[in-house]
Amino acid sequence: AIAFDVAANVPFTDDPDVTFELRLTRMQVVIATGSAMGDFGDIGSVTLSVLPPPGQTMPEETIIAAYTKLPPPANPNPTSIEVAGMSNLDLAPYITGGTMTMKLTAVSLSGSAIPDWTADVGGEFYLKATVPYGTMLGK
Repeated sequence: AIAFDVAANVPFTDDPDVTFELRLTRMQVVIATGSAMGDFGDIGSVTLSVLPPPGQTMPEETIIAAYTKLPPPANPNPTSIEVAGMSNLDLAPYITGGTMTMKLTAVSLSGSAIPDWTADVGGEFYLKATVPYGTMLGK
């Protein structure tokens, strides 16, 4: 699991006086092998999930993007995989203290180890915030 600092990009997400809605509209993760000799031919599926904050009564994890290996004639030994998804999921309930936790899971078809990899993550979001004007003047 990876903690993503949402507050670094949207500073008021950790302000208790601000209510907000942060909807995921498009997500894309491209993973690439960390080795010139490695490939992802044995990977059958990859999912990107968002995890709830501790103590929340939400699903254990919610998948926001996924990849499933295509049958031939698709490349049998890709060196990169695009994990994509579109959603209208409100991420605000998943953010606590300005941080959201995500998990990238890859499943091997044979059960063997998955090669080292790097990831490039991108997304598009819709943001609606309600800021109490009087409260914010004093900050």
